[in-house]
Amino acid sequence: MILRGFFFTLYWEVLTCDTVSRPRNLTLGLAVDLFHSVRSLHKGENIVYSPISVTLALGVLQLGAKGTTLEQIRKAMKFEERPGIFPGEELSALQTLSHVISASGGGKEYTLNLANALYIQEGFVMKDQYLQRNKETFNCTVKLTNFQTSESAARAINAWVESQTNGKVVNLFTRQDFNLLTRVVLVNAVYFKGTWKHKFRTELTKPMEFTKKDGSVTTVPMMSSKQGIFFNNVCYFTAADLEYQVLELPYEQDKASLILVLPKDIGGLEEVENKVTVQLLKDWLINLSEEDVELSLPRFKMEQKLDLKETLQALNITEIFENSSDLSGMADSAELHISRAIHQAFIEVNEEGSEAAAGTGIIATIMSTPHHRFVANHPFLFIIRHNLTGSILFMGRIINPEGQSLNGKDIEAL
Repeated sequence: MILRGFFFTLYWEVLTCDTVSRPRNLTLGLAVDLFHSVRSLHKGENIVYSPISVTLALGVLQLGAKGTTLEQIRKAMKFEERPGIFPGEELSALQTLSHVISASGGGKEYTLNLANALYIQEGFVMKDQYLQRNKETFNCTVKLTNFQTSESAARAINAWVESQTNGKVVNLFTRQDFNLLTRVVLVNAVYFKGTWKHKFRTELTKPMEFTKKDGSVTTVPMMSSKQGIFFNNVCYFTAADLEYQVLELPYEQDKASLILVLPKDIGGLEEVENKVTVQLLKDWLINLSEEDVELSLPRFKMEQKLDLKETLQALNITEIFENSSDLSGMADSAELHISRAIHQAFIEVNEEGSEAAAGTGIIATIMSTPHHRFVANHPFLFIIRHNLTGSILFMGRIINPEGQSLNGKDIEAL
């Protein structure tokens, strides 16, 4: 029998950003490893993925894994390297992380929703203890379906995904995704929407050239704080070797922030990416200090579906995809294994937000010479961080802001 699934579904709609660091982070190591794996498989492309989504989905699987299968998951999640977290205690830590993030996600200007569901073939028996622990640890919903009526099963799962992502992810599955051997589908949905704490003014967005890695130029809608007008007290620093700048922009309520990493040179992104380590990410956050910054950031939208099977195998999570997989904690089936691992993300960054809350908008201050200029007119990295836990919600890079869904319409509208 095949455990058909390990599907991740997520939606990221960005409207704001900020700073502040907090508790022990359970996603940083995996986030970095995933970044290097994904970028090696998608050279020269925009990428976006959610470390928190992958972390929680692996946690759901870890509950049912044993033997080498379990050890491979634990090692990839860096639990063996964490002081103070002993074997068996990591799930308690993940439970706390999941609950803290979920509890922080309500509100008009800041929404963060984590949801997990197990769709089980009618008549296929899973262990009660596994289902109960999933509910307690990850608040995982259990639903019965008939994958043999594949069109109906796809419609039911798609409806759940759509409801959990505020209608932003639709038709994730087709009838071809299921067959007579499908027994279980794990679906993880992440929805994030934040409003900028320091808002961009729509009338300041203008067409501006963006230079791609190969030197070609495209015109994109560039959000701007306008020359002589800057964001007050945002976190910023320039690397000692002047090779790149780092800027952290807060979302309303300071619960999450967007971190931007901009190389000095147009073709310098790959060199910066090669240097990315857990320690470097920590150093970026430690070295940030409040500064006044004149900012230009492209408006962009992208959607990406990743085949995580290759990505996870590169992290030495291999046995779970083989017939020798030990998922005996889930069900009494010697052939239960993962057949596919799909991760889908959508991201949109624009100047929108609660325009009525004028007091939290751009603070317009005139100055003769800007303290710092951050002009993202060539490829850059981005991270969305949950400040209350330090967890990485989303991470990726922008090679071309008009890579998807723009088709020149945004430019024509300006």
